[in-house]
Amino acid sequence: MSPPEQQIYPQGQCGMVWRHAAVLPEGLILPCCRFLDRQLLSSYKTVNEAFYSPEMEGLRRRMLGGQWAKGCEKCLSDETASRSSLRTRGNHRFPQPLGEPFLQSLEISFSNACNMACRMCNAQLSSSWYEDAKVVMGYSGPRRHFLDWDFRQWDLSRLGWLKILGGEPLYEKKNLEFLHYMDERGWLKNICLHMTTNTSVHLSAEWEEMIRSCKTAKIFCSIDGVGQVNEYLRYGADWKTTQKVFSQFLDLQTNCPSVELSVHTVVSVFNALHLPQLEGWIRDTAGDGVNWNLDFLFEPKEMSLVGLPIGLKNRISQQLPQFFRRAEVLRFLAVHGESENSNYLSEFGEFNALLDKLRNQDWRQVFPELDQVLSV
Repeated sequence: MSPPEQQIYPQGQCGMVWRHAAVLPEGLILPCCRFLDRQLLSSYKTVNEAFYSPEMEGLRRRMLGGQWAKGCEKCLSDETASRSSLRTRGNHRFPQPLGEPFLQSLEISFSNACNMACRMCNAQLSSSWYEDAKVVMGYSGPRRHFLDWDFRQWDLSRLGWLKILGGEPLYEKKNLEFLHYMDERGWLKNICLHMTTNTSVHLSAEWEEMIRSCKTAKIFCSIDGVGQVNEYLRYGADWKTTQKVFSQFLDLQTNCPSVELSVHTVVSVFNALHLPQLEGWIRDTAGDGVNWNLDFLFEPKEMSLVGLPIGLKNRISQQLPQFFRRAEVLRFLAVHGESENSNYLSEFGEFNALLDKLRNQDWRQVFPELDQVLSV
């Protein structure tokens, strides 16, 4: 834990509640994406009404009183385990004194429309997961979630940070409509854009224009491995296409100084031992020109490193090859060293066997070294 995280805010107080809102495609507005009380603001249909609502004022008062608010349990759990959380990271973006609340930061997903069904995803976030989710998870919700609100009624004049989510953001036309509206109002030039793409949709001239119009843009290309590793985990991906799309974003970063490119990798039990190969590919493709973010998976638990029996965690630690980020993976395994699910192997086998059957895949063929680890 860095010294700023120790000092910047009292325990339980979150600057995001004074500056941020998250909008989900099913029409829910939340103080942040991790907030558990999904019904707190469910009666509101504009982000401004929700942000300045009595419910949000009550939340702020509780925090000023030194209380952890109902709904903030995920950050409390994270800080108990590692002293770092979305709250502590967000507090660095919004330093004290906060004063009066105003909407400075917005995270929005207009739909779950997506051309891929990444293995770690679900039907709420990807329309392509729909059929599999009915069988594997008993999902009974709709295929498509779509936010049909009229954003032209929103006052976003003080917005400085915008995160566009999906689905796949480049796949949803309403994202472009929203950015054009921001540009028409003269707001886009003040925006620091954050966007994550599954690296399967070619960058259009219209999208490039909107990205270039932002004050800055951070683009995160989700890539979980090289070749068949990525194709297995990000179902629907084609490695040749992934490489071509990534090259497009590399060119954009080269030609536009306001764009910063990162590779975003979800680390699971499947690809942990393959991270050195991915690091090598990033280095060969982009040199030192891109960041590499490791996002350790917690859900679905059948793919997470967290619940692995202790002996298998140790085995993966021992077999993990040398690479630049090795210590980070070992640290995660150590932090969760005592967390184990006694039913992990049976749940892993059942979940992945069923999904493999539906998708005509076989994890043992793609990850033979993992098969050996789990079989010993």
